[in-house]
Amino acid sequence: MLSHRASLTLVLSLLALPAGAQQKLATLTVSLDRPTSGLDVPASHSLDELTKLEATGLALVEVAGRTRTPVAFQVDESGSTRRIHWMVGNTSNGAMTRTYELASVKAGAAEATGGVAITDKDESLIFASGGQDLLTFKYGAQKMPDNFVETARRKAVNYSRGGFIHPLKSPTGQVLTRINAPDHWHHYGIWNPWTHARLNADPTIIDFWNIGDGKATMRLDKTKDVLSGPVFAEAKADLSALQLNPDRSIKTDALGETQTMRVYQPQGKSSYIFDFTSALSPRVPFTIVAYRYAGFGWRAATEWNATNSEMITSEGINVRSKINGTRARWAIVQGQTGSDYAGAVVLSNPENHSHPEAMRVWDEKNGSARDSGVGAVFFNFNPAMEQITPDWPLEVGKTYELKYRMVVYTGKFTPEMAESAWQYYAKPATVVARK
Repeated sequence: MLSHRASLTLVLSLLALPAGAQQKLATLTVSLDRPTSGLDVPASHSLDELTKLEATGLALVEVAGRTRTPVAFQVDESGSTRRIHWMVGNTSNGAMTRTYELASVKAGAAEATGGVAITDKDESLIFASGGQDLLTFKYGAQKMPDNFVETARRKAVNYSRGGFIHPLKSPTGQVLTRINAPDHWHHYGIWNPWTHARLNADPTIIDFWNIGDGKATMRLDKTKDVLSGPVFAEAKADLSALQLNPDRSIKTDALGETQTMRVYQPQGKSSYIFDFTSALSPRVPFTIVAYRYAGFGWRAATEWNATNSEMITSEGINVRSKINGTRARWAIVQGQTGSDYAGAVVLSNPENHSHPEAMRVWDEKNGSARDSGVGAVFFNFNPAMEQITPDWPLEVGKTYELKYRMVVYTGKFTPEMAESAWQYYAKPATVVARK
């Protein structure tokens, strides 16, 4: 099930090198056109434009006056050109331009330590940093919990699936997702199925979200390109949306999906960035029919309810019943977790279909005191929402990408922080290189 990306080289220069042991190759200037509100910002640049040297012979240093600080970096060789990646520290000191030097080294470079690592355990890919699990992608089929009662119409095998994220944790370990809640057995933490679809122009509606009726499911085919590194860890997974016969044999292999999950090195105990990309490749003419919920869904923390959690959107709406059915660029979802607050801001990429996207949000009365408490939390960015956006036809031979970023944190996020995070997601920091 698991394959590793062999073409990625990772290096971190850790030692203060004598002048004779290094040769300056280029100066990299990062221009920040707006405050980062205390958040680190990812930066990258083509490495091939600067040097043909291998990453093991390179060092990156931030220069501020006479102060020179070694910086963790990562070289990605998976694309058509090599790229160097690093994190730009937050601009709380007001500096809007940061300067880095890339140098060749003859001695003194050390292999990377720390960063984000992925472990394959119990049919799951576990992203962790500094001994703290951050995110788990479950690729094996999830077994139904002991309190699930099988009936003639509700069979455990229908609900069993892999290819979802749970648990998503804050940097200090609070669990922010839930799966198999008794009110919605088919909810799987963070997952990405389509509720109303038509195949081959057939008017019949196929549901890849509410899988309890056994008519359709999402199948995890394989994980691939798994890497760990000092700046980020990344993994990909191939899934298939399948229409099923009554005996659960495959009737139609309808849609291929490649999910890419990237987790950046946490900013201490305060926050980290999680990027999610879904690349959809229809195998038959596939129309996503506008419906009130579909696509990127998040069933949030078990203990969150109407009294201890909140949502705020980029449009300034902070009442859940008023958020539902509106559009936004980002949404803050946060609440009390134990003795502290935690949550995530979900950012929609401006290249997404029908951006800014419509949202499906449960109101403050959803749920029950028996299970979650009144006001259980569910959030969904939906690119095809009834009465808001039209049906979305997908053509065979084309690939359609949906991209999202979550900034996951401990404590409370403010709208100013969320707006800054979205601006740097929509328009990454500008990097100018001078050889």
